[in-house]
Amino acid sequence: MILRAFLLFLFISNNAFADNKLSVFVTILPQKYFVEQIGGELVKVSVLVQSGKGAETYEPTPRQMTEFSQAKLYFSIGMPFEEVWLPKLKANNPQMRFVNARENLTLRTLETLHHHQDHDHGLYDPHIWLNPAFVEIMAKQIQTTLSNLNPENSQQYQINTDKFIQKLKQLDQNIRVLFKDLKNRKFMVFHPAWGYFADAYQLQQIPIEMEGKEPSSKTLGLLIEKAKQEKISVIFVQQQINRRPAESIAKAVNAQVIPVDPLAENYIENLFQVAQTFAKVMQ
Repeated sequence: MILRAFLLFLFISNNAFADNKLSVFVTILPQKYFVEQIGGELVKVSVLVQSGKGAETYEPTPRQMTEFSQAKLYFSIGMPFEEVWLPKLKANNPQMRFVNARENLTLRTLETLHHHQDHDHGLYDPHIWLNPAFVEIMAKQIQTTLSNLNPENSQQYQINTDKFIQKLKQLDQNIRVLFKDLKNRKFMVFHPAWGYFADAYQLQQIPIEMEGKEPSSKTLGLLIEKAKQEKISVIFVQQQINRRPAESIAKAVNAQVIPVDPLAENYIENLFQVAQTFAKVMQ
């Protein structure tokens, strides 16, 4: 009887603690990692775009919409699908706080085949999290937002943020060491997710996909010529996107196709592994 009462007490206590956690929604898995690094055990983080799903054209499930209605905070990141869904989400959740993770960041435009960065193109690159310096800015924004909503824990958020930023600075330093002596700084990628990463480390990505569309036969021919001209030996792809056009170009120029994941949750470990892969094949 005493044991049963003790177990009931633990169950009630654990549920009470869980209910006290700040409920937060984010768009992608790396953001979940960021918020958990800062919020720790004080937050419960849910993510819209689950592992293996493409972030550009995602549609929230009915279950996610229900869960979303119970959250207090949402960090958007600028994915194209958010333009459609954010007004609906805001209308259905007027009490929720919406925070744009792109605030205070200088956005880049997406490349075209003929321009490294075409400023007349008009489409902003949403992959801001792939530059560790930008994540530092995002971390401070997360810390400020959590502290405003939960001021009694602001000191802990500050401690966690300081630790996380030190990890990011070490990551940045490690990547710079890897890339210091690179001679070939151009790489070809199917989906242009790595522009901010490339800008941060003086690299240049050559995308196969343009504006979310697979290349036409004519464009494919131009890309093959470009790959030959730049002596491309590797084409990077991500698991969430069709890789057949990349494989066609790779076959034509005798290049490898190597997967890299811009959406992995274990951000610091993953980004360093990606940098190691880039450094190995771009010598």
